[in-house]
Amino acid sequence: MATREENLKKINSELEMLSDEELEQVVGGGTRQLCGDNDLMIMLGLSHYEGTIFWDGDNTWSNCSEKVEKGWKEVGILCCSAFGAGNNRYFIGTEEITRKKAFVHALKSQGWTTQKILHEFDFDSVKGSW
Repeated sequence: MATREENLKKINSELEMLSDEELEQVVGGGTRQLCGDNDLMIMLGLSHYEGTIFWDGDNTWSNCSEKVEKGWKEVGILCCSAFGAGNNRYFIGTEEITRKKAFVHALKSQGWTTQKILHEFDFDSVKGSW
């Protein structure tokens, strides 16, 4: 029976063979969440990284995740991005928070009110699982 690490390596190697179009169909955390987080960072002016998240020249997973994590850091959140199908983890101080709470915190830190978030931010359109 394969170990967890062997299974993760197999899954990651299979994901690396997918095209960007195929990856857009993958639901869940990790790569999809990183794409959604990047969209939020761009919208808030905390990242200017636009392009394919990985496998495109210098756009490796670590390079892209580092830029997104830097944007999160600017709003006081530590984001530990997960490659593949894992879920990203978000922290304020030592407290782990949900992805949705991280988004709300980021929006509020950039001047959004609770009412504006409720009426104008479409959580359902964000890439990646909650």
